[in-house]
Amino acid sequence: IPELIDWFKQLQTRVHNPPTRKFESTDTEMTVCITTGSQEAISKVFEMLITPGDYVLMDTPTYPGTLIAVEPLGARVLSVAGDAQGMIPADLRRVLSPWSPSDARVPASGIPRVLCTVPNGGNPTGASLSTDRKREIYRIAQEYDLLIIEDDPYFYLQFKKPWSESFLSMDVDGRVIRTDSFSKIISSGLRLGFLTGPKKLVNRVILHMQTSTMHTSTFSQVYHAHIHRLLH
Repeated sequence: IPELIDWFKQLQTRVHNPPTRKFESTDTEMTVCITTGSQEAISKVFEMLITPGDYVLMDTPTYPGTLIAVEPLGARVLSVAGDAQGMIPADLRRVLSPWSPSDARVPASGIPRVLCTVPNGGNPTGASLSTDRKREIYRIAQEYDLLIIEDDPYFYLQFKKPWSESFLSMDVDGRVIRTDSFSKIISSGLRLGFLTGPKKLVNRVILHMQTSTMHTSTFSQVYHAHIHRLLH
């Protein structure tokens, strides 16, 4: 429903202040769509991006639901090591070392195009990326022209403030696709999440939803909109 979409846009601007919100009337301008939980968002983003044989960079170990989303698409997972602070940038470089940054401009090079990570409270490790590591990973993504899927359902469960910067908050290129969910903070059964990213990709996800699930439950949307009204 429009009220909820407007609220999500305001929320992302207030919490993350993404540079891409200022990229008006461009393909990389930030926009938002409502999804049936963040799992639908992740699945449909992969379906828009992945072709059989593509490599996808992921944390190891990683959330099983992410693996389930990419395996039917014929993707090959490249695991990047982590520690208590999440994905290790040096290991990301090691995994990418068979390719050079210039390979990103060669369609047949086989270079990975997508990196997917859970930056806060990684499932199943519980690891959280520091801001410094996120910045280094973002620089590597710029170097190798990677899209970053920031799967962040635990963001609002962080105890210490100030919260770590998100990849979305440092995205100056329109290369970050972020998923958020209310499953961990309100109710998993209501199945409501939202996707934030470049307008061109988000609009394709919306079209994909219109031919599959059609739309997220109106009841769930109205319920969350009512909570927003009560809080404000």
